[in-house]
Formats: sequence, C-alpha cells, structure tokens
Amino acid sequence: MDFPPFKEFASYSLEKIQDFVHSHEIRTVYLPIDGTRRYFLTLGRPALGGNGNDLSSNAKKYFETTVERTVEIVRLHFKYGIKTVILLLMDDSAFSRDQTYLANLIRLGIYPTLYNKCFLDLYREYNVRAVFGGFNERYTEVGFPEALNIFKQVEQITQHHRDHLLLFFTGTTPFDDYIRIAQRGFKLHSRGTAITREALTRELYKSNVSPIDYALYFGFPRDKILPPLLWGRSTRFYTANPSLSITNEQILRAIYYTALSRKKIKDEYLQYEQILSEKQLELLTEWYVSNQNRLLGPELIEDLNPFVNRADH
Repeated sequence: MDFPPFKEFASYSLEKIQDFVHSHEIRTVYLPIDGTRRYFLTLGRPALGGNGNDLSSNAKKYFETTVERTVEIVRLHFKYGIKTVILLLMDDSAFSRDQTYLANLIRLGIYPTLYNKCFLDLYREYNVRAVFGGFNERYTEVGFPEALNIFKQVEQITQHHRDHLLLFFTGTTPFDDYIRIAQRGFKLHSRGTAITREALTRELYKSNVSPIDYALYFGFPRDKILPPLLWGRSTRFYTANPSLSITNEQILRAIYYTALSRKKIKDEYLQYEQILSEKQLELLTEWYVSNQNRLLGPELIEDLNPFVNRADH
C-alpha cells in the first residue's frame, strides 16, 4: 500500500486508516498513564468543584474521572484498529507511597476494572480480553493481596474475548525486573521448558504479546517504566500536557501517520545504499566529518531549554 502525504491521510475514513494500521502491522501500543494528579491541579479543577489542590478530600471523584478518561483513550486506539493496548497499572513509585494513598489507588483505581461500567462496556463492545501481567506479586508484598482476586475475576469474565487484548502491566524497577525475570526463567527451566524470549513473555504476560510498535508517554518522559521483553523497534511519543488530555482524533491520526511512516523507513533501512543519492551521501559524509570530535549532551539540552536564564551562563 503506497504511503500518502499527511494531509491526505488525515482526511481518510476510519476504515481506510484501519486498513493502513493492519497492512503495516501496527499491533501493540504502550500507554504509561502518568501525571493524573497534575491533570486535576490544572485542567481537572472544574471536575472537583474548583478545589483542584485538595485531592485528598476528592479522592473518589479524582479516581472516577481518571478511570473514565483512561478508558476513553484506550477505546480510541481499539477503534482505529490497534489489537493490543498495554496500560501501566502500577510501578515502583506508586508502590512506595503511603498506605492510605495505596489503599485509595487500589480500591478506587484498580477495583473498577471489574465493576466500572466504562470498563465493562469496553470489554463487551470491542470484544476485549483483559489480562494482568508483569510482577503482580508486588501487591502481596505491600499488603494488598486482595488485588490478585480482582485480577482473576476480570480475566475470567473476559477470557473468551478474542478481538483485542488489554494488558494491565505492573512494574517494579529496572534492576528488580531483571531479577524477577531470572526467577521466572528458573521456573520455566525447572518445568522442562526452554528459556526463550517467547516463553518468558507468555510466563510474564499470560499471552503471546507482540513487541511494542509505539509508546505514548503522558506528562513526563519516564522511559524507566518499560514492560520487559516487549521492546523492539518502537517509536516513542511524548506529550507536554498532563495525562488524560489527549483524546483528539486528529492528534491520534498524526501519531499513527508518524509511526506508520517510521516503520516503513525502518523496514527499508537495509536498502539504504540504494535509497540515498550520491549527493545525499556526500552531505552525510560532510556531516560525519564536521562532527567527529563533537559530543552532544546536557549542554545542548540546556541551550534548547527555554527555562534556562541565559544571564546565568
């Protein structure tokens, strides 16, 4: 399928964009939902009656709105033909918070995956199978083993759904991830199963999950929170605004266009010597030579940062 200019792509029907997503094999999207409290301190203040700075007294409304907007974002991706969406459910920074916050997070943020109408409608409407993968033992370790029962019930009521997969990912820290994966590998070995990436993926995520094609980071670029074993040639997008505010379909089409075009370029990369003209190769050679002793690092970032006071340097 030929690749069109963006203006043309942006005007396509939903069905035609779905065809592009399928034909270019964009299957798996990772959505680390972060910055929900910042959202309520800014754009979410009206939802809390103007008391955006007091989330403790508005916990129920805060989590209800977070769940609703999260489902809306996931629904949009399924609508455009994405087969698997991975949601970051919990990570080490969340587990390290106080018990009161953890209790609210699990009771108001995780339990709704079983009984909230938004989630139930999503499972039914898009025929979504939900699984809870990663390092779920963390809930028992911090004193909330009842969360595992919720996970089991959700997986049971969606186990026969086949059109889409919603993977709720629980992470730790990168170092702990490797240790825990090694432990899973030992279990596989003790059962007589060969330790391969595919086998470890099934063990960790309860499914044959394809590598992530693109990730959309909300709020801050927290690259440390990555689902192990699922990183391939993925494209990463970052939002400057708080999470839960990206529901504009034209923005989503721009993301798909970029991800699709980058995938096409990567698929053709091994033929680069046939793609580049002689003039382009000359320019590339000149750029390499002129920058061979130049190091790009934090100073460059500071130069580009609008918040740095130039008078201080």
